[in-house]
Amino acid sequence: MILYLQIIVSLYTLLVVCFIIGFNRTPIVPMPKTSPQASFSIVVAFRDEEKHLIALLKSLSLLDYPTESYEIFLVDDGSTDASVAIISEFKKNEGLKNLFILENFRQSVSPKKDAIRTALSCAKHDWILTTDADC
Repeated sequence: MILYLQIIVSLYTLLVVCFIIGFNRTPIVPMPKTSPQASFSIVVAFRDEEKHLIALLKSLSLLDYPTESYEIFLVDDGSTDASVAIISEFKKNEGLKNLFILENFRQSVSPKKDAIRTALSCAKHDWILTTDADC
C-alpha cells in the first residue's frame, strides 16, 4: 500500500516539474496594440456620499481608455452634504470634460432606478455601466 502511495506521489511530482519546465520554456508573446472598439456611459447614483466620492472619482480618473469613448454621469439624488461640491471641485482640478453631474428626476419609489433613467436620457453611448458611489 505504501509503495503505491509513493509511486503516485512520485508521478505527481514529476508531472508538476514537467509543467514548470514547460511553462518556463514558453515564449512570452506581446499583445498587439489595438484601439478600443466599444464606447460606454458610466452611471453612478449617489446621495450623501461625500466620504466615498474622492476614492470613486480618483478610480474613475485613472481609466486607461480614450476619453471620447466614454462618459461619466453622477446623478445626485437629493444630497444634503457636500457631495456635489466635492465632485465639482474634483472635475475642475482634474479637467474631466466627460464627467457630468445630473439632478435626479424622481418618478417612482425607486430612486436608483430613477437616477439610471435620468442618466439614460442624456447618454450618447449604447453600453451603460452602473455602480454605486461607495464602491
